[in-house]
Amino acid sequence: MDSREALIKALVWRFFVAIPLGTAVAYFWLGELGRSIALVVSVHVISTFLYYGYEMMWPFLRKKFKHLQ
Repeated sequence: MDSREALIKALVWRFFVAIPLGTAVAYFWLGELGRSIALVVSVHVISTFLYYGYEMMWPFLRKKFKHLQ
């Protein structure tokens, strides 16, 4: 899989599975559609940046803990 395909798969997952499913669960929990959407979008934006940071740290972590592999 190349990087373009991985990006497309990630976006499809996020926009067509994770966000709608998360919104449905949040709506069931909160009972308000607007707050549910805001919560889920906020969580996904934050988690995207956290995951990006993790990916950027991965080469360093892999090198540092090479002895554990």
